[in-house]
Amino acid sequence: MASEAVSMAANIAQLTGVDALGLITMIVEAAKAARRNKRTCLELARLVEQVGDLLRALQEQPGVTVMERPETSAPLRELQETLRRAHELVESCRRRGSYPRRLFAGKEQGESLREVRSKISIYLQLFPIICHIDGTRLLVRVIADGAAAAARSPRPEDEEDEVLMSLTNRPNPQARVEKFSYSQLVHATNDFSLDSQLEQGTLATLYKGKLHGNDVTIKRLSVLTSGQRLPECMSENELFKNEIKILPELQHKNVAKLVGFCTERRERTTVYECMQNGSLENPSNILLDSDMNPKISNFELAEMLSSGTDEQKTDNVVGSIGFSAPEYMHKGIFSVKTDVYSFGVMVLEIISGKRWTQPNHRRFHKDLLTWAWVRSSCCGARVARRLKELVDPPLHAASFRGVALPRCLSLPARRRALSQQREMRRCVRAALLCIQESPKRRPDMPEVVHMLRPRGKATPPLPGRSRFTAARASSLHGGEKSS
Repeated sequence: MASEAVSMAANIAQLTGVDALGLITMIVEAAKAARRNKRTCLELARLVEQVGDLLRALQEQPGVTVMERPETSAPLRELQETLRRAHELVESCRRRGSYPRRLFAGKEQGESLREVRSKISIYLQLFPIICHIDGTRLLVRVIADGAAAAARSPRPEDEEDEVLMSLTNRPNPQARVEKFSYSQLVHATNDFSLDSQLEQGTLATLYKGKLHGNDVTIKRLSVLTSGQRLPECMSENELFKNEIKILPELQHKNVAKLVGFCTERRERTTVYECMQNGSLENPSNILLDSDMNPKISNFELAEMLSSGTDEQKTDNVVGSIGFSAPEYMHKGIFSVKTDVYSFGVMVLEIISGKRWTQPNHRRFHKDLLTWAWVRSSCCGARVARRLKELVDPPLHAASFRGVALPRCLSLPARRRALSQQREMRRCVRAALLCIQESPKRRPDMPEVVHMLRPRGKATPPLPGRSRFTAARASSLHGGEKSS
């Protein structure tokens, strides 16, 4: 059995104290078969077994082995020599001999065994110190590696500072943005007073102000005080950083122009060109300038598609309920067709003058999409009456005064009214195509633009009824009959 243990131990690397482990196995086996000083041999065997357990514990520690370090390898080599001496003594206690020789040898062996046992006891006291040194080295290395990794990986603050610096140092002076102080914004908005407030949204508040003699719109993030629930990874800092990264890449006349920002006193405030007419609807992402031109804003929750990809998936589903496409709300999938859906809902709101969750019937509460489908799904002589029920009254004019156009209208006025009805049908049909449940059935935005052109010859195709509208349309018809 001892020879099998030695052969097995010899297959392990030498520098990890395996020779010592092999000797320990041989000492234990020899002690069991000792003929002289058996009690002393068994006590020595118990000690060396404790040494073996400690050696195995040192072997299992990660990193450089203790046998490779000069401050710990020297005493462990001496321990190995002591174990060889112990094995020789225990082995000699197992051999046969004449009685006088055995008597003399037994006394001499007993003294030597006690001497070796005393040395091994000293080594046992050294092991906790060696383990402490090795553990301390490992802890220091882990801390150092962690600090180095933290130094290599950019902090969120450093990344934000880098983005802000790139905005203020752009080669084109027209594309640069200014870093404003907190005191400048306080002065511009009269300490963010209610009189200066334009809009109060779920994520931010808009203020009107004047900086360097120019009218501006100041957007102050207010996630912490609004009660809006967002994923844990989306702090005010992340929303701010997302917006300032995306906006400079969107240079378009209908995208709100970023003028500056402020990060003092933990402020996350952006400054835009003046939008003195507020938004299309409060709260909304579409602002209006002094000439009523629409400007898209609020890109802090925007998702960007990677180059060359048609769609992506995210675990952080955020956005306005009703404007977000079904595949995004339910599965976190977003693509260019996600914005097409939002555009369709917005067009229906503008045409109908109704919010998507507003009760549209005195007895039945239905969402705008189902309601718009029912109101626009007719044809022939009923189209004027149906459109009149859908279109916001301020847009009626002479086009929807009744089932038929008034006879008193002149021929040019009649033609204009009929043209307005056709254009309104075109807009409604395009919007219903945009809100198709399946992204594949929605048109691309260039196709939508072509459909909405006033003099476009192509008539938008009839939209298919979405599953969520078909499931509820029957109850809406029933509500109409009961009124």
